[in-house]
Amino acid sequence: MWMKELFVPRAPREKIQAILLKKDVKEVDKVLALCLDNHAYDELFWAFYTIITPIQRMDVDLTRKWVEMHPPLVYCLLKTQPPTEDRFVSPYLADLELAIIQNVVKSANQAGIASLVALEKIAESVARISMDEYLHLLLLASLSVRSSELVQEVLLVLHECRAGVISRSPMMEYAHKHALGITFDRAEEAADECPCSDQGRPRKSRGRGPGPATVRLVPVPDEPTQVMAHVRIDEPTAVRIHSHVRLQAISDPEKGWVGGKPVVDAVVILAKKGEMKMELQYPLPPEYAQMQWRMYNAGSVGKPAVDVCTGTVLIWIQLEATAKAMLDAVGKLVRDGPVCCAFDNLIVGNHQGDTKGQVGGEDADSDNLDEDGLNPNQVRAVESSENPLALIWGPPGNAGISLCVNYLTVSCPLGTGKTTVVVKILRKLFKTLGEEEKILMTASTHNGTSPLHKTYTRHLTGALI
Repeated sequence: MWMKELFVPRAPREKIQAILLKKDVKEVDKVLALCLDNHAYDELFWAFYTIITPIQRMDVDLTRKWVEMHPPLVYCLLKTQPPTEDRFVSPYLADLELAIIQNVVKSANQAGIASLVALEKIAESVARISMDEYLHLLLLASLSVRSSELVQEVLLVLHECRAGVISRSPMMEYAHKHALGITFDRAEEAADECPCSDQGRPRKSRGRGPGPATVRLVPVPDEPTQVMAHVRIDEPTAVRIHSHVRLQAISDPEKGWVGGKPVVDAVVILAKKGEMKMELQYPLPPEYAQMQWRMYNAGSVGKPAVDVCTGTVLIWIQLEATAKAMLDAVGKLVRDGPVCCAFDNLIVGNHQGDTKGQVGGEDADSDNLDEDGLNPNQVRAVESSENPLALIWGPPGNAGISLCVNYLTVSCPLGTGKTTVVVKILRKLFKTLGEEEKILMTASTHNGTSPLHKTYTRHLTGALI
């Protein structure tokens, strides 16, 4: 009965907060739920204030729960506990630091330029999150901020917040530069597939492919950030697994009203005939299951799809490179370095001079040659043939090896020692291959294989096709 005093008649802010400050936070939690269910957003903010003030009263888990359920509440946190002068989240909110950063990004569609200001004020907190968390943050921005101009601004501000981290090493500079490029491309693809207004609302389709499908959304048990979309099986749609979709409400609940026809982004994580499971990038209104939604395709963020056809020495791999896969690769390169890629230093430009580290050639430093006439990078290239797949790559003045599964590719300019390395590898292979095993050697032109065949046939003890 005491809750009735808050709403009938509608009480002012001072009265609501005075009543709730005397209540246990679990009771306030019930009031917050009531406010959200009835779209009483002013009262929602007033009530939320009473679970974070005074700071000794704040329950971290409850606070996180409500910031996730209604991201704009993050500004209430930042107002009551302002960032420090050196641009960190308040020490009192240290346990909520990542949640605060993420929900500033999530609320960018509503807050607009205020989200950019908020990120700048907590720039050092953005700088100290892990690389994996930062990559997830970039992807979140590219998936959830719908205005073309605003998403670019958000991505650039996030990048600028990491200036100190970027300057630490060539690896960090490379990773941040390419992560920004990947997410810029993802945002541009979404804008091309599903253009939106400055207010983040989808515009009319440009006529490419099927139009938006009409769907019903139902909750997924025990998964508050997921929904199941029911789609008519006879309705054409370009949406597939790993598709980025934008859901726009096209009807109000049967008994009630939801203002503004909300728009929410999601990623399809499971697709079956007539239904799709989606991971939401922003909370839906409480009545979403009673409403109809229009589902717009906004491109793909899928993971790599690998098709492998094995042979004696040849393996064909088809890889779909997408935003998620590329960001995962950047993250792995930062975490594992040479463990995941033997020429990580060359990828990120962490090499010295113009000729040191070069694969062979007349300009190779003679002090680096081993007893077989190979420099250290060439030795690594030969040793890579013991792995199932080896890619040897060498732009002018550089060299590198990528280790994966039984297929060898060599790609280097003239004078970098391709022939020397390949013949050493062939000699090594012939010592281990059985009599019936074959080696297939190909090149883009006949000139790629002919000199090697003519010059080094005397070394070959197996069959060269």
